[in-house]
Amino acid sequence: MSSQASYATGHGQLLYLNAEEQSNTHLVIENFFDCYDLQEVHDILWSWMSEAITSHRSIADEPHKRKDILSFFENISALVEASFLIDSNSKQAATPVGKKKKKKNK
Repeated sequence: MSSQASYATGHGQLLYLNAEEQSNTHLVIENFFDCYDLQEVHDILWSWMSEAITSHRSIADEPHKRKDILSFFENISALVEASFLIDSNSKQAATPVGKKKKKKNK
């Protein structure tokens, strides 16, 4: 992913996906969950949302803004969970049949 993306120039455009990632979006999902586990993502999103709503420097100084932030948090969380399932299912599908862990004999 490009770290040089600029929000100001990208309204309605893809900013962070390179050509390979655009062709194979599963790479992005796989890379994400190689870097972060699901609980870590939940913790980070909760921290960001809590800070956005409760901080004295909050951007959510009006009730409708707090509602928008909460709604965005819920939708991003659902998107992360769906991506997690996509990643998990693709990894399970890639596991060869009959390749199960062997039990240790005692």
